Amino acid sequence: MTPRRKYCVGDCNYHDYFNSQVGRGLSDITVFQGRPYQRGYGIGSVIKRVGIPLMKFLGRHLLTSGVALGNDLLSRRPIRESIRERGGEVLRRIGEEGGEKLSKLLEQKGGGKLYKRKKPRKQAKKAKLVKRDIFN
Repeated sequence: MTPRRKYCVGDCNYHDYFNSQVGRGLSDITVFQGRPYQRGYGIGSVIKRVGIPLMKFLGRHLLTSGVALGNDLLSRRPIRESIRERGGEVLRRIGEEGGEKLSKLLEQKGGGKLYKRKKPRKQAKKAKLVKRDIFN
């Protein structure tokens, strides 16, 4: 019988032990690695999903009002008067069309999973208990 040794942390080499348990070692195992960066609904996607359409919507209205303002300046209307008039038109138009688009977005649509309605089961009639004699 061999004498028992005192346990010492420095004597044990766990890395070699577990490598031999795996077989070929840990370096040969092929592991699936995903993408190195996150994809999906992060802060950037909020900007992409909400900010870009909002900028397009506002930009379109501001561009048309800017063209109308330029036409007013070319026809020698006073700048203050035309800015007040065109600014009011743009704000009114943005409010109307934005409200319509927002109400369309908030409408409920039936896109959920359809479930079959359960038919109510007919309850079975309880059998009447009849006392039986030896004469029945």
